[in-house]
Amino acid sequence: KYFGIGKIAKDQIVDYAKRKGMDVKTIEKWLSPNLDYEI
Repeated sequence: KYFGIGKIAKDQIVDYAKRKGMDVKTIEKWLSPNLDYEI
């Protein structure tokens, strides 16, 4: 069975972008439906 996950917070996006060596804005664009905040 599948389960739901919560929305992604800004600090998680910043951490993920840093670990991937990517721009925060790019990550936000890709994950925008799952963000816990407005971009």
